Amino acid sequence: MHNPKARHTSAAPLISKNSIKPLSLLGALLICALLIASAALGEVYKSVDPQGRVSYGDKKTPAATAITIETTNTTPAAASPNPEPMPMIEYHGDEAEPTNYRTLAISAPADNTIIANGLAPFWVTVAVRPKLAAGHLLLLLVDDQVTASSSTSQIEVASLSRGQHSLQVRISDASGRPLKHSKIITLFAYRP
Repeated sequence: MHNPKARHTSAAPLISKNSIKPLSLLGALLICALLIASAALGEVYKSVDPQGRVSYGDKKTPAATAITIETTNTTPAAASPNPEPMPMIEYHGDEAEPTNYRTLAISAPADNTIIANGLAPFWVTVAVRPKLAAGHLLLLLVDDQVTASSSTSQIEVASLSRGQHSLQVRISDASGRPLKHSKIITLFAYRP
């Protein structure tokens, strides 16, 4: 006999509202990457339904036509320059002895730094020990080209084109002869 006051119980659903959580951004990106990869590996078909709606898929239907997907534009990475080693400078007895620079390094920005806006000027800070001698200059080389010179430890870079760049600092004497060079660092410039 049926009791109207008795509660009807049934098995709980396999998935409750509280157990469904939104996909994380990483999960969503992974799913998109898999869908794109699977589409790139097989044929892609285009079909138009009677209402004029266009759809794409990987299954061939009688009304579908195969389409060719062009490869995306890519730019190969710029090759990192291998500069020639600095030649040793020979000094003869009639010339003044050059200052013995123990330290010459780019202290800022750090190696592999990203310059978010290559259009905006930024500063390169140089560590020199002992202090730069009178008549000596710091030369800043960007991609092995002298772009600025200074007699102080701060050198301004007006802008950088988008991409990877090498930076190096050299000390030259009054006649322009190189005396010492720093290690090369790499920067990556973006453009807004």
